[in-house]
Amino acid sequence: MQLSTGQRKRIALLVAMLENRDIIILDEWAADQDPQFRKHFYKQLLPRLKQMGKTVIAITHDDYYFNTADYVLSFRDGKLFEDAGE
Repeated sequence: MQLSTGQRKRIALLVAMLENRDIIILDEWAADQDPQFRKHFYKQLLPRLKQMGKTVIAITHDDYYFNTADYVLSFRDGKLFEDAGE
């Protein structure tokens, strides 16, 4: 099968959901998604996972969607900072 990186990441997320994992770690998951699906991921999929009681750790540089997080941790000048999300 020849799938794009974005398609492979979507399948991996579906597998994690089907396996009913309590914690899902996504490292730059949305980076390989098209802009429409990226918006869907942050605005609909992540809130749905939260409603399902899942803990999602999403590592991203996409600061446009930081406001969708419960907590934002960032590194600046070698130090860890925490900012509250919504």
